[in-house]
Amino acid sequence: MHDQSPQVHPDSSQSTGANSKIAKLLSSAHSILVGVLLCGALLMALYNVLSRWLFPQWIFDGFQEIQIYVTVWAFMLCIGSITLQDRHIKAEFIYDRLHSGLKLIVSSLINALGLVFGIILVYVGYMITWDAWSFNEVSSTILRFPIWVYDASIVIGGLGLTLGYAWQLRKSFQRPQE
Repeated sequence: MHDQSPQVHPDSSQSTGANSKIAKLLSSAHSILVGVLLCGALLMALYNVLSRWLFPQWIFDGFQEIQIYVTVWAFMLCIGSITLQDRHIKAEFIYDRLHSGLKLIVSSLINALGLVFGIILVYVGYMITWDAWSFNEVSSTILRFPIWVYDASIVIGGLGLTLGYAWQLRKSFQRPQE
């Protein structure tokens, strides 16, 4: 009993007109940005490994910190998109065996809880970022990088989750009853 209802994404080919073109453009730009960030982090990791092994005199200690920041930002930028596309990890082997009426209830409950979690993440991330900014916190490495830049990724990730789960919640109530 697998649910055969199509999953329509706002930037799928079923969207119409200018909205579809804008959504596709934004989705492509988002994918490129996350891809560039992750490729940059990978290249920094490669440099770290090779320089420690082959040329220890060329080691730049700041790359590890930048690599972590870039990876966290890429992750936080993409979690909203993954949620919006309904591609996040879930227990499909249980969900697929549920009656269609129960699927709607479970889906709505999960999306409502995800929405609440996203809102809490935005709030907590804002408080953490504000504290780091107001206390002028910097990293303990050679770069002395402002911590609020790293913490701001929590707010962005929370906003993405909030928007993604709000969209999914709205969509779950628009599905036709079987």
